[in-house]
Amino acid sequence: TLSGKIDHFENVFVSLNTAGQASESRVTIGLAYKLLEKKSASAPLNAHLTASADYFNSADKAQDKANQDRAIQEASLQLAEKVADDLASLLTKI
Repeated sequence: TLSGKIDHFENVFVSLNTAGQASESRVTIGLAYKLLEKKSASAPLNAHLTASADYFNSADKAQDKANQDRAIQEASLQLAEKVADDLASLLTKI
């Protein structure tokens, strides 16, 4: 059984424009997960991963939200790929 939870979400400014306003932000997501064996209840895989994605801030609120949503999707996809890689590596050891 694979289980996990998002244990960290952060949205920070990474650059400012000449007027001192945020021009670029970074979304970081942390994921703790484990793979449990049904028979023994042991966890052959217990991991914590993080992924980040940057996006450009916009004065247009709808565009800014769309940019942030894209960054969240990108970071989430990175996490999913890392979990899949971890599982594939574990399976090749069996």
